[in-house]
Amino acid sequence: MLDREAEQGGRVLVADDDALGRRVIARLLGTRFRVMTANSGEHALGLLRAHGFDVLLTDQHMLWMTGIELLERVRVRYPRVRRVLTSATSVPGVDTYVAIGLVDAVLYKPFDLATAAVALARSERSPWNAPSSR
Repeated sequence: MLDREAEQGGRVLVADDDALGRRVIARLLGTRFRVMTANSGEHALGLLRAHGFDVLLTDQHMLWMTGIELLERVRVRYPRVRRVLTSATSVPGVDTYVAIGLVDAVLYKPFDLATAAVALARSERSPWNAPSSR
């Protein structure tokens, strides 16, 4: 379980071009995190520039910019932001993306709050860390 600071302080940006999916994820995460949403990769980059976020949770299948393309840009521009990829289907090469550090965690839809909280938690360097299974 995350501590009280984590529940109130973690800032999560959810990027998904599907309005219903974006609202569902924001509502689910909003019970534990401070959440903003973006309807595209470009919108997400603008919000990242304007606001500080701890985590970017992005859908893989978006128009104009895939989740992986967005995460590549975020890794270069905002390396301290945790990068979480979501998808309702398998993502070719996802194991490689995780292995090289482009993707910190993968969430397959549908997911619940407990699963999301673990994926959103940073490594030991984070002030809002979920218990590790290591």
